[in-house]
Amino acid sequence: MFRNIAESWKLFVPAVLLICCLSSASRAEALMPAPGVTFSHLTCEYLDNPEGIDTIAPRLSWEEKSPAKSYLQSSYRIIVASSSALLRAGKGDLWDSGKVNSPRTLLCSYGGTPLKSRRRCWWAVRAWDTRGQLSAWSQPATFSMGLLSPQDWKASWIGKDARRPKPYLSALSGARWIWFPDAGQPSIAAPVGKRYFRSVVNVPGHSPVKRASFVGTGDNQFTLYVNGKQAGGSTIWYQVQSLDVSRYIHSGHNLLAIEAKNNDENGPNPAGLIGALKIEHRDGSVSVIPTGAAWKSSEAEAAGWTALGYDDSTWQLARDLGPNGMQPWGDLATANISSSPPLPAQYLRRLFTTRRQVAHATAYVCGLGFSQLYVNGKLATDHVMDPALSDYRKADYYVTMDVTRLIQTGRNVIAAVLGNGRFYAPRRSVPISTESFGTPRLLVQLEITYADGSKQTVVSDRSWKVTDQGPIRANNEYDGEIYDARMAMAGWTLPGFAAAPKLWASADILQAPEGRLCSQMLEPMRVTGIVHPVKISSPNPGKYIVDMGQTFYGTVRLKLHGKRGTTVHLTSAYALLPDGTLKTADNRSALATDSYTFMGSGEEVWNPIFKGQGFRRVQVTGVPSKPVVNNFEGLIEQSDVRPVGSFSCSNTLINKIHGAMRTGMTMFLRSAPLDPDRDERQAWMGDPAKDSESEAYNFDVAAFYTKWMDDVRRSQRPDGTIPDLSMYWKQGSGVEWPSVFTIIPDWFTGFYADTRLEQKNYEAMKHWVIAMQRLHGRPDGTLEGVGFGDWCDTYTIDGKVGDNGLTPLDLVATAYQHNNERILQHAAERLGKTDDALFWRSSGDALSAAFLHKFYDPATNTFT
Repeated sequence: MFRNIAESWKLFVPAVLLICCLSSASRAEALMPAPGVTFSHLTCEYLDNPEGIDTIAPRLSWEEKSPAKSYLQSSYRIIVASSSALLRAGKGDLWDSGKVNSPRTLLCSYGGTPLKSRRRCWWAVRAWDTRGQLSAWSQPATFSMGLLSPQDWKASWIGKDARRPKPYLSALSGARWIWFPDAGQPSIAAPVGKRYFRSVVNVPGHSPVKRASFVGTGDNQFTLYVNGKQAGGSTIWYQVQSLDVSRYIHSGHNLLAIEAKNNDENGPNPAGLIGALKIEHRDGSVSVIPTGAAWKSSEAEAAGWTALGYDDSTWQLARDLGPNGMQPWGDLATANISSSPPLPAQYLRRLFTTRRQVAHATAYVCGLGFSQLYVNGKLATDHVMDPALSDYRKADYYVTMDVTRLIQTGRNVIAAVLGNGRFYAPRRSVPISTESFGTPRLLVQLEITYADGSKQTVVSDRSWKVTDQGPIRANNEYDGEIYDARMAMAGWTLPGFAAAPKLWASADILQAPEGRLCSQMLEPMRVTGIVHPVKISSPNPGKYIVDMGQTFYGTVRLKLHGKRGTTVHLTSAYALLPDGTLKTADNRSALATDSYTFMGSGEEVWNPIFKGQGFRRVQVTGVPSKPVVNNFEGLIEQSDVRPVGSFSCSNTLINKIHGAMRTGMTMFLRSAPLDPDRDERQAWMGDPAKDSESEAYNFDVAAFYTKWMDDVRRSQRPDGTIPDLSMYWKQGSGVEWPSVFTIIPDWFTGFYADTRLEQKNYEAMKHWVIAMQRLHGRPDGTLEGVGFGDWCDTYTIDGKVGDNGLTPLDLVATAYQHNNERILQHAAERLGKTDDALFWRSSGDALSAAFLHKFYDPATNTFT
């Protein structure tokens, strides 16, 4: 017996020793880093190192790479720290997830200390593979929290109140529009070119002149001479000028001479001149001498024509077109913002002082419609057309900017330029009624933390200075930007700039928009590429066509020398007419024309900052000499979504088609899915129902469509209906186009493995689908078609039927409704809403039966 035990022990001891050795080896292996594992694309809510998010439980994601083909993650550990030093030490004082047994690398929700406003976070991740090998830590990533509560905002909305009365405009109340007596009707269409006007005016001598001003404008532009001296003018007809001519005027006879120019415009091309000389005497009396039919006019310039002694007996009397208030110009004697054309840009600045070493500085900015922020002369970001578009009565996006590197000890300036964007929308009735939200306004809160822990806050308030007398004289996404470099204010974003009191006034405090302030949690618009022209042609003398060689959405950068006062016009479109000139008809009513007036100081480089356009070609007029391709560049502007997919094959043509499709996709991605040209540029809901999926195979559009689904939800009316477009045009209440509201969240859940979009929008989706059944349901169980139907089907393309296609509208509406109810059934199942899931299953089955009964023909196996 003992011998058997001893024999057994001989076998047992080596076995135990072997097991112990293997166990020890296993433990040693587990402590070794997984060889070659690297981490990339660490994102927070789909964004790279986002600033100022407002999601209180943000989700973190990463990608892993390993040279081992068999590598699979089995577990991970995330740490989130309140400083980079703590993170480097491996201490997650805000959150340490511990070892989580999961292969998940996407959308891991933060679960640590509650995140408050302004909190800055550093995070990293490491992972175990299926053999227990542990990786090294990833490189650090960051995110910061925005201002989560309305009480966090101490700033006021500021700007220049365009409703402020302009008393000088009253001088035009008795003035008449005049022009040279050309054939036809100049107020409707007039020849392109210059016309010249003169009038001898007698200034009463009963009292010395205290102040004299000429109030007026010319379509398209005018230059005023008083007694032979140039006194000013304007290049924009709808911006009435008040020119101080006091030093040129004296008692007795004076000569007013005006050179007026009618430019080459797309569409109707009226011409006219209107104005009045207003004399304020020291005794308090006022004399007003308006334009009228007594003025002399000529179509040719003559030597000395601006002098009082010039003989104008051969000149013709001007043609009286009509009083102020006539069409197409409207009433210029009032500051009626509801009918006014594009406003000039606003320029705002604020001087402040720092005394200590700055540890960190963050600017929270919302400039509506578009804005650019400067700190000490440098742009705070590389964004364009910030902030993201929205229905400003529902949401206003603010941008968080880390400006630490721009703050200096001592005197500093924070400054902004404001454009109209979609907030101030002067295209009120073309092509249809468009909502406007007021004059542009700015909200800025700059928060500075010093090295000693003390803080300083600089906010937008009355201490800021504002002017609209800068070089951007008009800006409009549809019609273009007008820039007069002669009005540039050198150094206006720097501390040493002297803001002239006549031009710079204290900012007005403006009413806050109705919308809730939200963090801009999607990729910003940026210049993502440069396009170089391939050729320049000249179909007519003085007219040049710059061919960019490809279509894109963006703008043109000009690099030219020019004589001071020379104006260049650049019109963008896609195609050419048979005569080689630009085919502007495709732009419809959008003028798509930028204008640049030279300062006259060497090579001048310029591009619009508040206007974009889908185009390939640019028609250029007014250049001082024949241009070359190096005088122009195309700037591609889009939401800067990250490329995630690629395609190539052996067929060159297919590769080119795919490349063109990618370009087309990016042209539509501009903080909302917008058509890039003509006079719509709206977020139509029909196309993205399928475009989103194609885009997602090429670009990371998760954050983009998360934001846009918020826009769609906010467009929902109280009765549950949703218009065919989000944000600006509000027509329509059918089924087809708004079905994007169910289709995208359903697709998003499957494509991105993310149910949050579905969860966030489920109740609104449900409200909408029920509304469609209530409003459009027929007694037979199908739906009445009141939408776009099978828009532009093959029969439409062939020209056989209208745009709604040949498929019956009722069939399309019913089919969409059935799809919507199946989507809601599946969403309810995923979200654990059992009763809802049963309801939608039953309703969908009934709708399916009704559809087949009405539209299916079993004899031909077709739907009609």
